[in-house]
Amino acid sequence: MIAQQQTPGKGNLVIGSGNTYSSATNSMIVGQGHTIVGCASAIAGGQNHEISADMAAIIGGNGNSVSGQYAAAVAGKQNHASEKKAVVVGGNNNVASGDEAVLVGGSQSIASGRNTAILGGQTNSATFNEAVVVGGYSNSAHSGGGAVFGGARNIVGDTVTAGGQDDAWFAVIVGGDTNVASGFGSVVLGGGKQECSSLYKVQTGESCS
Repeated sequence: MIAQQQTPGKGNLVIGSGNTYSSATNSMIVGQGHTIVGCASAIAGGQNHEISADMAAIIGGNGNSVSGQYAAAVAGKQNHASEKKAVVVGGNNNVASGDEAVLVGGSQSIASGRNTAILGGQTNSATFNEAVVVGGYSNSAHSGGGAVFGGARNIVGDTVTAGGQDDAWFAVIVGGDTNVASGFGSVVLGGGKQECSSLYKVQTGESCS
């Protein structure tokens, strides 16, 4: 027999109309058109949000969804946090699909690696552990601890598989357009169509030095 406090549809606090909570337990809904499936989750404000996990939360915004345990979405529109402890704050059409990934602002970006972070920009991606992208357009961090700061179409890590590259750990690109840093600890500073694949080298012009 299911304990009373774990019975679906029981123990919920619901304020607003058009909400679905028949499969929720000990959860809270405030707003309109929300859905919760899970235990001890909360939606506070906004419209048309969906949670399908335990101990998850959505605050404000419109059309956000959370399916990772302990994950959260705050404000923004059509954002999704799908893995454990993933967080999306603001922006639109962003996806935090890595464990403990964080995505703040911007649009159409994906943080899919564990402990990755994307701050602003558009169509950016961070796919490998501890990778970071800050701003810019269509920048990608595919190496562990790699980072891209601004610019457009820059790539840190493996340009082919985008699955993480051991040789490019801690590589960094700052600004510029269509640059590639694929060497361990390599750095590319600005410019266009520059590539640095050497160990601990810095690309500032025609070649790594």
